[in-house]
Amino acid sequence: MTIGLVDDDPAVRRGLTRLLAACGHCIETYGSASEFLQDAALDSFDCLLLDVRMPELTGFDLFERLARRGCTVPIIFITGHGDAALGKYAVRRGSIAVLAKPIDEETLLAAIDDAVEKGGRRSLYP
Repeated sequence: MTIGLVDDDPAVRRGLTRLLAACGHCIETYGSASEFLQDAALDSFDCLLLDVRMPELTGFDLFERLARRGCTVPIIFITGHGDAALGKYAVRRGSIAVLAKPIDEETLLAAIDDAVEKGGRRSLYP
């Protein structure tokens, strides 16, 4: 399984890369939404992890751009600044989950399993 991670915090990228690699996943990391949009091949991902708050383009900005492109890759948001309203908004818009940092390992792995199980069946819409 290949997971894309977009987060501007290098420590978060390193930590999640170690965790997911230890679980047998391949992970491609990006330090910004712009970097992801320039370099990523969307059809190569089984799931995307997007940080909500990033400079320039936020995780939600990226989410909206992907939706307009017809992307059906399951998305999980990660955030250090989440609340219930944010979670409801994201799930209504088509994301699988919103997870608060620091991320609980079991919760993350369960969300990824759920995302991959649902695959492209969940549609994103702007």
